[in-house]
Amino acid sequence: LFSKRPTLRLPQCRVQLAQFAGEKADNLYKDNRSFEGPLARIYSEVLNAIRSAIPIQSVFMAGEDRRVDQPAYDIRALGEGLVNAFVHRDYSAHSGGIRIQMFENRIEIWNSGRLPDGLSPTDLRRDHASILVNPDIANVFAAQDLMERLGRGTEKIVSASNALGARPPVWRDEPSGVTLTIFRAMQTETGVTVELNARQNRLLLDLQPGDSFTPKEYQESYAAGLTPRQARRDLEELEALKWLVREGATRSTKYRLP
Repeated sequence: LFSKRPTLRLPQCRVQLAQFAGEKADNLYKDNRSFEGPLARIYSEVLNAIRSAIPIQSVFMAGEDRRVDQPAYDIRALGEGLVNAFVHRDYSAHSGGIRIQMFENRIEIWNSGRLPDGLSPTDLRRDHASILVNPDIANVFAAQDLMERLGRGTEKIVSASNALGARPPVWRDEPSGVTLTIFRAMQTETGVTVELNARQNRLLLDLQPGDSFTPKEYQESYAAGLTPRQARRDLEELEALKWLVREGATRSTKYRLP
């Protein structure tokens, strides 16, 4: 928390930031560096580096000719995700750390920790108990107004992404650590931010990467009262945005969250 050079004894305290020109397989990096120092200062430096790297896109307000320039990501959501990585990571893991990877359509924040017992990735999208893995570190962040203690940070990430017209964030809890993926706000060719309906939002919030379902299951669970054609239109819109992948054809059609 307070050492000038904590990595002299704890190299796992480094934070790595990589910005890719495309995907991980590409050899071109726009940025690739490590951050070292006391925790709160590094948090601010990393967040500022992310802020300076995210693109600005033009949005035309519905029913108006006025153009608004806004970041492609909500910086508050990114800040909350970064705080969670600092506060909940496993500092005893010598091969651990925090890694931020920036891609064209998403930002991934990984930390060497695991979700507390009783919490699942799906729980993080809804109201849940605040279980502090590192309470002393959390107290320092809270004292500097960098986080709150009520467990609403992950819900704020979801609501901020939704307000921006982005796909809902995804958490993955794996043996190697926890990864949060925050997606870029999507736009149409005319520059209008994409707005999903309530049915589509509920579906994306309930799914985890790899989950699949049939159009009939979607209609029964999320689009009751609509015609099959209207329900298919919902799914086709999500497919066009590349938020769903269609597999199979005719009666064997399924949709999967990539």
